[in-house]
Amino acid sequence: MQDIPRFQGLWQYRFAPDTRELAEIDMDRATVSYSRDAERRVTQIQYQVNGEVPRTFGYTYDALGRRSQTIFANGITAIYNWDAASQLTGISYKRADGSVLGNLTYGYDLAGRRTNAGGSLAKANLPQAVSDAQYNAANQLTRWAGKTLSYDLNGNLASDGVNQYGWNGQGLLSQISGGVTANFSYDVFGRRKDSTVNGHRIQTAWIDDELNLMVPDGDWSQRIRVFSAYPESGVDELTYRRIGDDANQDRYVLRDANNNVIALMDANQQSQTQYSYEPYGLTKQSSIVDPNPQQYTGRENDGTGLYYYRNRYYSPQTGRFISEDPIGWESGQTNAYAYVGGNPVSKTDPFGLGPWDQKYGLSGTFWRWLHRQDGGKLIGELKDPQTGQVPKNTALEYYKIYLFEIGQCG
Repeated sequence: MQDIPRFQGLWQYRFAPDTRELAEIDMDRATVSYSRDAERRVTQIQYQVNGEVPRTFGYTYDALGRRSQTIFANGITAIYNWDAASQLTGISYKRADGSVLGNLTYGYDLAGRRTNAGGSLAKANLPQAVSDAQYNAANQLTRWAGKTLSYDLNGNLASDGVNQYGWNGQGLLSQISGGVTANFSYDVFGRRKDSTVNGHRIQTAWIDDELNLMVPDGDWSQRIRVFSAYPESGVDELTYRRIGDDANQDRYVLRDANNNVIALMDANQQSQTQYSYEPYGLTKQSSIVDPNPQQYTGRENDGTGLYYYRNRYYSPQTGRFISEDPIGWESGQTNAYAYVGGNPVSKTDPFGLGPWDQKYGLSGTFWRWLHRQDGGKLIGELKDPQTGQVPKNTALEYYKIYLFEIGQCG
């Protein structure tokens, strides 16, 4: 068992005997328990809050080990379809009675780039035309929609013509003033622990790199518990959320292939809040307004006009990060401010360190491990310069190394 201190008590991690596999997490009057099959894949997760009946999620897999189905605790089922290259071609959501909530479909070209998205739940918003954008030799955006932008000597945005931006000694955004007033602070790992936007404060706690708890304005009774899927799944796969101790505030999360949150469902399988996005992330929320900040690609919409992508902040208005990539060209991009190489339809960037590979049916934990090797340099060396992707055979070879390192193969 491993105890992890947080701003309210301890998080306790329990692991299965003789393995490194997570079996249970105890936290703030809540427990998350994991069950696995003979292949060590998670087949069930139980979320229990305040001793209530656990919310149970089930997972099944196809013959190639790809997730084929998720059964939500409220009875909704998500069905996943894959092609021969392990590219996700469809997601269908059904109610417990078998009626269809909606579906998503995807197509790809021979290079693995997503070429189309369809289905009843595909609701892309079209961006406005841009007629006034200028850049300097450092790829910095210097003019946008009639506003002049400036940068500090470290390449961080200093002003966007409306707001001024301040940065700490680690190159992390610490304050915004002007049209928006905001302050941010971070823990020793660089994870954001506190944010105040226009007088509204949010304290946050983390499990590894996943957001787990948010406390608004110091009101512990209104704390928001956030549960992602399971350790081997992709990062930012928000699954279930609870506000305070009110079971009526249970929300179950429907996502698309890029982890965009598209709907929040209640315990009765009814949609309460819907989201739609432009390709680069400008977001619209409809129906019941919800305090959920995790929206585009599962990241946090701060209400400042920016999204928090862990190592950097991203502007969906301009489709760019507001500071340079901390790992530079090792991200595989020559433009240090670019978002996913100009391909937001196919790729995401949850850590703000370059496009995230979501291919070949390999676990999100593996890709996270690969992106961290050699300080982020290895992933850039492995990518094919023409496609910007790690070739499948290369990924599979490193997957064997990954399994060996975590003790799951001899």
